[in-house]
Amino acid sequence: TTTQSAIQAEANSLTTGRVARFYSNSTSTGTRDLVQIVNDHTSATNATALSIQNDSTSNSIYIDHNGATGLALYVDAETTTGTGVEINTNVLTTGIGTLFTSNSSNTGAFEIVRMHNNHASATGATILKILQDSTGTGIEVEGSGMAISGSATSTGSFGEGFFAGNVSIAG
Repeated sequence: TTTQSAIQAEANSLTTGRVARFYSNSTSTGTRDLVQIVNDHTSATNATALSIQNDSTSNSIYIDHNGATGLALYVDAETTTGTGVEINTNVLTTGIGTLFTSNSSNTGAFEIVRMHNNHASATGATILKILQDSTGTGIEVEGSGMAISGSATSTGSFGEGFFAGNVSIAG
């Protein structure tokens, strides 16, 4: 078929069941994909490999990852001049665009978010750029402290700082 669905499943009266379920209980340690979607032609520039539309208020994608060391979500983007990952919340009013949260009671040292430029030759890379087109706050930090360092072995000196407006530095 060229314009219709090759496989279509409709369940318009569904109440608590599933439209589809893919299940594996294999003990094999071999590398495999349980579900694979491949768009294998470079000239198919307007094809979307997976499109999900959810008109309800429930989750569109829910990942329950129970592995201790594996990644729950891994994106391998071969993007060279475009954007690797984009999240748009263009109709946001009072909500939160992106939330990274942890409710772990572990007292060991761990990080909630890490951004890492992992190649020493990438001298033109900016690790974090924040653009605020409005007059609202660009960065707001709440908590017991904040540390800025020029390197992992820095004693606190990180070069120059340029500030506009009222600045207070306590020692």
